[in-house]
Amino acid sequence: MGITADLITVMLAALLGAIIARALRQPYILGYILGGMLVGPYTAGPTVSGTGQHNIELLANIGVALLLFALGLDFSLKKLKPVRTIALLGAPVQVCMTMAAGWAIAHYALGWENIPSVWFGAFMAFSNTMMILKTLENRGKMGTYLSAVIVGVLIMQDICTIPLLVVLPALSMPDVGLLPIVWALGKGVLFLAAMFVLGTQLIPWVLSVVAAAQSRELFMLACATIGLGVGYATFLLGLSFPFGAFVAGVLISESDYARQALGDIAPLRDLFCMLFFASIGMLINFSFIFRNIIPVLELIAAIIVVKGVIFWLVATIFGIRQQKALMMGFGMFSIGELSFLLVNIADEMNVITYQQSALMLAAAILTMLLTPVSFAIAPMVFRICRKAFRLESVEASSYASGNKRDHVIIIGAGRVGLAIASILTEFLIPFVIVEYNLPKFLNAKKKGYPAVFGDAAVHEVFDAADPADAHLTIITAPATTGCYPLIGSIRSRYHGMEIVASVNSDSQVEQLKKCEIDVVINPVLEASLEMTRLALEHFDIADKDVNSMLAAYRIKQYTAGSLLHSLEGAGMKKGL
Repeated sequence: MGITADLITVMLAALLGAIIARALRQPYILGYILGGMLVGPYTAGPTVSGTGQHNIELLANIGVALLLFALGLDFSLKKLKPVRTIALLGAPVQVCMTMAAGWAIAHYALGWENIPSVWFGAFMAFSNTMMILKTLENRGKMGTYLSAVIVGVLIMQDICTIPLLVVLPALSMPDVGLLPIVWALGKGVLFLAAMFVLGTQLIPWVLSVVAAAQSRELFMLACATIGLGVGYATFLLGLSFPFGAFVAGVLISESDYARQALGDIAPLRDLFCMLFFASIGMLINFSFIFRNIIPVLELIAAIIVVKGVIFWLVATIFGIRQQKALMMGFGMFSIGELSFLLVNIADEMNVITYQQSALMLAAAILTMLLTPVSFAIAPMVFRICRKAFRLESVEASSYASGNKRDHVIIIGAGRVGLAIASILTEFLIPFVIVEYNLPKFLNAKKKGYPAVFGDAAVHEVFDAADPADAHLTIITAPATTGCYPLIGSIRSRYHGMEIVASVNSDSQVEQLKKCEIDVVINPVLEASLEMTRLALEHFDIADKDVNSMLAAYRIKQYTAGSLLHSLEGAGMKKGL
């Protein structure tokens, strides 16, 4: 079956590796690399053929492009604003310092020539975003100022990869002079200028036309076509394929369609990225590592010490207090995901030898594995340093991103959603509307309401409404089968989030009960109760008795059969 059999083999191996990685509480990247090693040419058992491996690598290029496209979609200067000094200035300084140190290690300690040493410096400069964020999350550090600084630096590191994708290939050409490098940079600048003029107008217009069709499938196809198509255009110009995909993502990032585009492209990106990391795993030769275990360990020690000192030094220079600076030094020495891309490009261009690439890949994987351990021992090291050097006391500060807080998330911008928004506005209560219907979304924006375009069931879309800091979520449309994944996602990811939903019939209530909805509203029942109240106003009945009777009837109806919490116990007490 040709490439089909190779794909199935790689996917099964990657799945097995991912299951093992999850059991060990490690990022899936390590599992994919392990899966690639299992079916690679250097291990016994099922092996992907040489032709099949080449085909997998070609498909993996799509994963790299989609990864950069998603990075561009998620890029925003607003995210960097609270930590802009160290992110916008400190991160480039760190990358340059680490590249210089990496070149020195490769050239003088390992005896490599200049060009391979430059590639090693670039390989060493970047940190592993997935591993670091996973470790921060496991240690409960997400949401702190430390995590904000680290995320800002990681974002800028990824951005610094882009010019290297243009410069390093030009620098690696035989008998290169200054002119090819200048010409490569010039083409990059001209391409950026052309994309800024044409892309900022054309691409959002295309997405608006596609979004108006209200088809997730069509929208995802349009996003993938734009990302990969612009990448291919840069390839035809002699520039990097991933570079163009990143530019396309940045052009969409400031539009209203960015969050939905990111959510729709994520599964496709993850699938092809799996192939990329599996193809990297196929290149790893464990027998080589065992035969060269001493050089591998020496290289890892050099990377940890040099990168750790550079991160600590840069953080200190840019005003980060010693506790956090030390945590950055201990936690950010791992080799990044995009470093694998640099090794792959250098290997394809034959600017590094097999031994050099094998050494770099071994160092990358082992530094990733050491990241959680390093984070764990950092507080102990700080306590020792605090006593020895009289540093400031350990602090645990939270971080405010400057986004909306203590707000209400309204799912749907129909008549009910807009009515709720209007009343909340009168009481100066902050809110965010999430709407996938383009005309309704545009109508909400026209009224000046804060709104996010996209399907709330997509994590990236819902997260854009800052749910971690919200009081509650109101699902304005009556609950249907399509609402259950959204409710389940909110429940699993935001345990304290209160959810208000509505139903059209009693048959929907049992499913909502399983979803642990806090408050359920039956619009038909509420309308009938209000009409009854208006009718009783024409008779000589005390308001207290009317309210008591209607409240009793409401409780009876809501608690009949398998209905959820009564509104007396939930919504009525909270004024809903």
